[in-house]
Amino acid sequence: PPGTTTATFLRRCVEAVRPGGLVCFRDYGAYDLPMLRFPPSQRLADRQYARMDGTLARFFTVDEVRTMFREAGLVEEGTGSDGEATPVRYCCVHNENKRKGILMKRVFVHGAWRKPA
Repeated sequence: PPGTTTATFLRRCVEAVRPGGLVCFRDYGAYDLPMLRFPPSQRLADRQYARMDGTLARFFTVDEVRTMFREAGLVEEGTGSDGEATPVRYCCVHNENKRKGILMKRVFVHGAWRKPA
């Protein structure tokens, strides 16, 4: 299952990073444009879809990512503009295809975590 694969990946990251090292993450966020375009027939689970080529697409929430990294033993890094610890956040990007005249609203989740020393 996708969750098992993610936990294995994070465990390997933690093993590979030296104490005090940083792990950066950026992936699709919930309600990203491709998620909204998937037909219901391709939905496997909540925010998980099968692409036509057989690969999986997973769209993360901030809370889900925060929990995954915390359970892997990593500590959130960074602060928000208000000085509060808000390293994990949604990043909304507007990409414009000028040739086709299309504005694409993309949503990503990104953050950074440090391995305790």
